[in-house]
Amino acid sequence: MPLLLIVLMIVQFCEGQNTISNQDTATKKEFYSNEFKWRILVPAGFDTVSAEQYTALQKQGVSDWEKSTNSKMEEVAKRICAYKSTIFNYFEANQQRFDPKTDGDFLSHCAYDDNYIYGTYKKLLFGNAVIDTTLSNEIIDGLTFQRFRLQLSINNKIALNMYVYSKLFDEKEFTVVIVYANKAKGDLILDAWRKSTFDKN
Repeated sequence: MPLLLIVLMIVQFCEGQNTISNQDTATKKEFYSNEFKWRILVPAGFDTVSAEQYTALQKQGVSDWEKSTNSKMEEVAKRICAYKSTIFNYFEANQQRFDPKTDGDFLSHCAYDDNYIYGTYKKLLFGNAVIDTTLSNEIIDGLTFQRFRLQLSINNKIALNMYVYSKLFDEKEFTVVIVYANKAKGDLILDAWRKSTFDKN
C-alpha cells in the first residue's frame, strides 16, 4: 500500500504543525518514466522531493504512524517520482509488484487498500472531523484507473483532499497519490495528472 508520505501528512495535520512554503516559480518541469512510458508536466511551484528527503520523511511518517496506532507498517511500494508545494499539497507516483496468482483479484486489492487508508485516517483524527469517500473509475489518456477519493472536513469546512489512482500494468501496480489542502494547488495537480500521457508504442 502506497502510504509513504501520506502518514506524515496525517500526523502533521492532526497536530496542527506548519511547514515552510516554497516560493512559486513560473517554470514547469516534465517528468518521464521509461518503465511505464508515462509523461507528466509538473505544475509551476511544485518542487521535487529528493530521494534523501523522501526516505527521511518516509521513516518519520512511518515511525509516527506506528506510535500512534501501536502497529507495524509494511512498506512495499517503490517511488517513481514525488513533488510538493508544502507538505499539504503533494503528489507522488509509485509502483509495486502485483501477481494475481498470489495477490488475488486486483479490484479486491484496491478496495482493501482504500479501506486501509480510510481506517488509518479514522484512527488518527479527532472527534469533530468528518470523512467522506467515493470509489469510481476515471479515464487517463485512454486508460481506465481505479479512483479512490477521500475528503476530510473539520467544522463543516473542507480541510484536506486525497485522490488515489491505481492501474495494473502486467504484474506491476502503478499508483498516483494526490493530496492537497489548497484547492488552487490541488486543481493544478489534478489537471497535470489528467493531461498526462502514456506512450502506447
